[in-house]
This record gives sequence, structure tokens and C-alpha cells, in this order.
Amino acid sequence: MLVSRLFPGTLRQAPAVAETPGYALLLRAGLVRALGNGSFLWLPYGQEVRRRFLAGVERRLEEMGAQQLTSGPLFAEAAEISALLDAVPGMRLRARGGQLLFAPRTGLLLLVHLLQHELRSHRWLPLTFYDVRFRLSDERSGSGLLGTTQGLVVEAVTLCSGSEELSLAAGSLRRLVEETLGECGLQTVIAETAVEPGGFGGSAWLAPDLPGGRVLLQCAACGYAAEVEVAVRGKEALSDEELLPLEEVATPDCHTIAALAEYLGVPKERTAKAVFRMAGERFLFAIVRGDMEVNEAKLARLVGAHELRPAQEAEIAALGASPGYASPIGIRRSAPEAGIRQVLVVVDDVVPRSPNLVAGANREDTHLRNVNYGRDYVADIVGDIALARAGDPCSRCGAPLQQTEAALLARTWVPGDAWAEALTFQDAAGQTRPLLLACAEVEIDRAIAACAEQHHDVAGICWPAAVAPYAVYLVVLGEGEEIAAVGEELLRNLQAAGVRVLFDNRDESAGVKLTDADLLGAPLRVTVSRRALAAGGVEVKRREQPREAARIVPPGKVLDWVRENLPRDAR
Repeated sequence: MLVSRLFPGTLRQAPAVAETPGYALLLRAGLVRALGNGSFLWLPYGQEVRRRFLAGVERRLEEMGAQQLTSGPLFAEAAEISALLDAVPGMRLRARGGQLLFAPRTGLLLLVHLLQHELRSHRWLPLTFYDVRFRLSDERSGSGLLGTTQGLVVEAVTLCSGSEELSLAAGSLRRLVEETLGECGLQTVIAETAVEPGGFGGSAWLAPDLPGGRVLLQCAACGYAAEVEVAVRGKEALSDEELLPLEEVATPDCHTIAALAEYLGVPKERTAKAVFRMAGERFLFAIVRGDMEVNEAKLARLVGAHELRPAQEAEIAALGASPGYASPIGIRRSAPEAGIRQVLVVVDDVVPRSPNLVAGANREDTHLRNVNYGRDYVADIVGDIALARAGDPCSRCGAPLQQTEAALLARTWVPGDAWAEALTFQDAAGQTRPLLLACAEVEIDRAIAACAEQHHDVAGICWPAAVAPYAVYLVVLGEGEEIAAVGEELLRNLQAAGVRVLFDNRDESAGVKLTDADLLGAPLRVTVSRRALAAGGVEVKRREQPREAARIVPPGKVLDWVRENLPRDAR
């Protein structure tokens, strides 16, 4: 490829929309252009990076024996999929004109479902499918290309007949992700991540300290790492003490835990906090200790809800509770007139180990002392619903957790019950059994953005060889027949050997050409100049090396030098 023909060329200055160094370089190098609302136009140089990254993933999938399934857009109105769309969370996205475009978390699973009649025999199993999909998101998270709402994603799923096959498949997909990201030199943290209700084994590969919109909690002492939606904090039970009798106490204008604790002179951990959410027609009455907050993602998964909304004051009052002064003691367990079919009391798992708390009396300006779980009220569900935050103790070792923003690059998981019920096969005895599934996805566009953030210097991008759009930047400096002839011969020899070359023979100054060479970031640079020829050859260097590290190599030895510095599949 001639640099002079590489559309649209490079920029000396980054546009004002550039929020991070790597994103600024992607814009300047001509990989992408921002279109607004998290959408991006991928330009030819960027498409080459995409193609290289995708080729590495597909090569590994094919080595696993995976086969590709793909389709055009699928719409939710199709009768054969509408029931499944209602059963599985996160399956719909409203498109233009009000039409419901199918856009699940993993679209490949739906394609497998549509082919279920072809997969009923156990003789097919285990079987791995993959697809390359252009995923749309209905909200932006993160900044720059890390916050794209439209991204290229590789999805893979292995269908298994039993737990042993499932374990092997999950391990293979995990290695696929690790090798793909590792080959690209990406520094990641493997963290626990959320999966749909009934699923398990969720692992996310996150690029830390990048504005990708994901909140990562880590423990420097023991290595624990989890996304905030699932992170578990350490919880210390209060002292084992005698249960005291209930005592009503006036608490004027104490609508918050902070005001209540100050008024009564008690620590926040000696209080109980009530949080009200609606999940369809179910009213969720969530209780955590006053020194903690409710993690809504945990709460939703615990009750099997797809989404939650805050309860309205009228709905709270219909149960006999009072906002700011509420507790589960004596509340109604349904309120059909308010559209509440069922009330679920959900209690954080440390509350039963925290005796004699202060909780609401369900009357304005009034609380109860010495409220005890089990004696005064019971829960429908007890589980971890507490939000973990920076500074909270690690659940494993007690050291303080650290929090950082991160970008999601890939994840693996085992889907939930809805998919297990929807996908079945017949075993050797002719019995119908649920298919077990292991899934993985790699976010191609976000991984490219992370590469630019993690692999650059002040001059430009330093592409890892595995994803570099071109292996060699061949630049000719100066005029003259000898210089031009050497450059053309090197180009022919390298291309004949299958090396991807970006050839810069523009009528520009040496400063402009070398600046673009650094900006575009090919792993190797070969410079033909009068000074180098006078020294007996051409100048060669790796992109990450300073210019002073360049050395002279005879033109006939350049191909050998390239082979020494790049693996075969990176040329």
C-alpha cells in the first residue's frame, strides 16, 4: 500500500472530541471518525486493524473445530422466536420506526435455538459455533471508541451433553480469550462478572484504568477482582448479644440514616435501611444495614428480575409503610388495588447476624429500637445484596478494596436457566435432556481501542505485531535514481515474500514522513536515504526503539532482518 493512497491521510492535530491519548492517535492516524452518539466510521486503515484482529480470533476458533453460523437481522415479531424473547433477559432493542429488532446479549444463542430441530441427536455433541456480529447498544458507557454503542463482536458457544463436556468447553473458550488478548499485548484483569439469572462462571477480561464505563474492584493483597455488579465486600457481624425488647422512639425529621444515627447517637451499622423497588407486579422490600447500600444488580439477580424501577410513594403507602420510617414489621404482603401482586422481603445476609438494630416503625417521625431478624420479622430471601465500594474490606482477606474504571474486552460464562429450558437434545436412550452451554465473546472494537491506549508513545501508536495493519513501513528520503531504485527493489522483494508493506515515497520532507511513520505505528521501519546508502545499506529499527537505535543493514539482508524480528503470521 502506498502511503499517498491511504485515505484520508493523517492529521497533525487531534480533533477536540479526543478524550484520551490513544483515541487522539486513532483519529490522527486515520483509523476512525466519530459520528456522534457513540457511533464511529471505520476508515480503511482502521478496517485493516479490525481484519487482523478478527483473523487471529477466527484462526483459534477454527483450530478448536468451531463452525460459523450467521444471519441477517432478526425481528422480534417472528412467531417462532417471540416466546423465547419474552423468556430471556436483555433480548429486545427498539429500532427506528418502533420496530423491535432482535438484539440479545448473545445473538448466536438465538440462531442455535432456531436450528434446534437439526441438533436433537447427541451424536453432534460437543459442537462449537461462532459468529461475527455487529452489536448495537441502547446506551453509551465510557468515552471515545471505548464507549462505542456499535461494535464488532465475536461470539462463540459450545453445546454440550454433560457436565464433563461443559467443563472442557469452558476451559477451551477461556484459553481462546486469553491467547487472543495476550497475543495483542493487552494488559487485562480477569474479574468476576454478572451473568443472567441461573447462569454461573462469569469471567470478564477488563483493561484497567481506561474510561470504558465498567467499575472494577480489586484487592491488592490477595488478587480478588470483580465488577461492581457482583463484587462481594467483607461484612463483620455485630457482637453476639442478648435480644432486647422492642422500644418505640420519636425521631423527628430523621428521614435518612445519617440523620437517624446522629439524632440517636448510634453508629450507622446499628441501624437498618429499607429500599423499595418494583419488579413488574412484585414489590421488593430490601433491607441492608445502615452502613451499607443496596446493589440493585445483585437484588435483581437474586429475585430473577430482568429490570427494576423505584417504587412510588403511593405503592409504598399501600403496604402500610412510610418512606424514611419503614421496616418489614406488620406490612401487607400484597396490595392488588395498587397493582402489587406480591411483596418480597429481601434481607442482606449480614442483617440476621446484627442484633438490636434501629428500624422504622412505619409511622412518620417514629422508629423502633432493638429490631431483630427472626423474632420481629422474617425474609422471603436472604442473600448478598450489599454494594461493595472502594475502601470496603475484601471478602477474602479483609484488606481494603480499590476501585478503578475499566473497559470490557471479553468475557466467558455459562448461560442461565432460560436457555437450558429452551434448548434440548435426545440422549442415547432417547430421553430429552437440556443442552449445556459454554459461551464467550470478544469485543473487537474495544480491544483495538485498548491497544491504542496501552501501546503508544508521544509520537504515535506502537501496534503489536499480531494486529498491525502493515508489518513494515518502508520510507524513501531524498531524491535520486539510486535511492528510488533501492526503495522499489526492497518493496518488490518484501511483497514477494508475503510481507505487508506500507510504502512512503511521497514528495514530502523527511520530517513529515518520519512523523507519519511513528504515528501509523508499523512494528518495523526501513529507511532508504543517501546517508544510509553511503554507510553501506539502509536504516532499520523497531517502532518502539528510539531513532538512535537504528542500524545499517545491506539491502539484500533486509528480508532476513524482518524475518528475525517478526513471527511468520505477523508479517
